[in-house]
Amino acid sequence: MERWVLGLLLASGCDRVFAIDEIYLMSDAGADVRSYDRCAPAAEDPLRYAEIANPKTDGAGLSLPWSWDEARVECMRRGMDLAVLNDVRELSSAQIEQRPFWVGLASDGAAWSSVDGCPTATPTAPLAGAQCGYVMSGTTLGATACSGTLSGTAPEDVSLILGALCEAPRP
Repeated sequence: MERWVLGLLLASGCDRVFAIDEIYLMSDAGADVRSYDRCAPAAEDPLRYAEIANPKTDGAGLSLPWSWDEARVECMRRGMDLAVLNDVRELSSAQIEQRPFWVGLASDGAAWSSVDGCPTATPTAPLAGAQCGYVMSGTTLGATACSGTLSGTAPEDVSLILGALCEAPRP
């Protein structure tokens, strides 16, 4: 079954599929139990995450702006959604090559929310209108306009979102 699903994901345009370490919680009785909290990281599924590269390029192979909404649609075409990263540990486990990349975090200018309604790590920068969340490097979450063009970057830095991290729906 897993091999068939992996083939389906790769054929649908996912560049990489990977999992994040399993999470165990201690029960009151002291026995290890798996966390089945809908919003808790559920890494027991090795096909939980998929990386998608920005599909929009010009004739010379250079990336063009790719919006958060467009990235979300690409994830949804694969039966997934933009990934919601609960904490720094989960964020640091996201080994995606296409950086910066979109994640399932957006703001209406007043507060951050995740695409699945679960708690999530959020950027530390103050909100400045409608923004979307992305990961630039390591465990650093950023906020930028949802158009896919990064604001405030130096000319030598990457100024476009290059990928997206998709996640299978949580149980």
